[in-house]
Amino acid sequence: MLEFLSQYWYLILILIFALLLTFILWVKAAKSSAERNREKKEFFARLDREKDPRKRFSEITKEVLDSEPLEDVFEGVVANIQRRIDKTEEENAISFFDSLSAPMRYVYTAFYVFEDSKDGLHEFFKKNTYPIAPLAPEAISAVFGSEIGDVVREQWEIFDEENEEKSVIPEEYELVNKKFKNMTQSLNVNEAVKAYVIENIVHFA
Repeated sequence: MLEFLSQYWYLILILIFALLLTFILWVKAAKSSAERNREKKEFFARLDREKDPRKRFSEITKEVLDSEPLEDVFEGVVANIQRRIDKTEEENAISFFDSLSAPMRYVYTAFYVFEDSKDGLHEFFKKNTYPIAPLAPEAISAVFGSEIGDVVREQWEIFDEENEEKSVIPEEYELVNKKFKNMTQSLNVNEAVKAYVIENIVHFA
């Protein structure tokens, strides 16, 4: 045995290398499989979350709003509006949105102001155009008050392509970002939205 090992030592090294390589490839395959499974679970969980609000908020009434968790109300009301928009032809979606009641358009727009502003209010205006971008200041003012609405209007004036008096200067919009962030930190968004929807419940029927 010792004679064999001394004579064919390189075969042992090749075997060890082959085992190590097999182990490394197995670990990588296991990690890749785990990552795919995780992504798949997240994907289907996201689909479930998207379907669930539409089902639970298929009707908007005070009773429904009071019975659902507060943190789900904003998304649920917007899911209800989105369901209506999705029923229209794509080329008519904007016209249909414009035909919605003001409170519905305000809540829908306000949702995307917050959703798309996680990295700064300016991101909302970079990602969105008509009809929700120009409506944003009015929508935020209606749902959350004119003070924060004025901050959103200030940012809109910077990004409004038709506003020749303003230019998109990072230093300027970053200052507005800070104002918006400071104001929203003390704002209970979900409570404000629920109160606004209940106050205008007739428009969401």
